[in-house]
Amino acid sequence: MANIVFLGNFEVSYSSENHHAKSLESLGHTVQKLQEKKAGSTEILSAALNSDLFIWVHTHRWQTPGSRSMTDVLKEFEEEDD
Repeated sequence: MANIVFLGNFEVSYSSENHHAKSLESLGHTVQKLQEKKAGSTEILSAALNSDLFIWVHTHRWQTPGSRSMTDVLKEFEEEDD
């Protein structure tokens, strides 16, 4: 099964992200939940590079803390995947 890193809003139990994560876990996948707006860009990139799949559900106006923008994180992730 897949090791999945999921960046999104997990603070409330009724969020779409929690429902999606539970569905993936019920299929046997491991889901590492990273709380958007709290997880830093370096943590996100490191986790994503060590996963089989990275999912990001973005909440409008929330910013990712850290020295890199999420655009840069995604570019680095894509470059490492090549």
